[in-house]
Amino acid sequence: MAGSRKDKKVRIGIIGTGSIANAHAFACSAIPNVEIVALADIAQGAAESFSDRHGIDAPIFSNHHDLLAMGGLDAVTVCTPNDVHAPISIDAIKAGKHVLCEKPMSASIADAKAMVVAARKSKVRTMTGYTKRFFKGSRSLMTSCVERTWVGCSTSGRVICKVGSAIPTHLSYGG
Repeated sequence: MAGSRKDKKVRIGIIGTGSIANAHAFACSAIPNVEIVALADIAQGAAESFSDRHGIDAPIFSNHHDLLAMGGLDAVTVCTPNDVHAPISIDAIKAGKHVLCEKPMSASIADAKAMVVAARKSKVRTMTGYTKRFFKGSRSLMTSCVERTWVGCSTSGRVICKVGSAIPTHLSYGG
């Protein structure tokens, strides 16, 4: 059915073109209805190299504000250094863009709360890229922790996995 939501291309901007952005570009290129339409990085040369490496024919901006002002943009992935995840994500939310923010969500609890407040006031969808939460081993571990009532009012926890594996090798609980 032409013009249906399933046929619509989701137009993505990548903010920050460092190493983790490579995974985002590969993932976007593997999804037929996703198109990378813009890049932003304060290091113009890095963004140009990223664009060439991934065959992305899209405008390159030297700041995220100009990218967010671009017409026709649906969503962004925030792949910047951790300390600017929150302000950039909040700017994107306020601009009406859906946001996938790389982990960690922010550099402080206050910034994380500000992101949540901004998202709740908007009509956009947001997500922090804690990808290992979807691995079978992670889900099994969380289910086990909940069943044992280890998790419920926890403020922090850490799961350490062997590189290349979703099988936890260590679990600690932060109360």
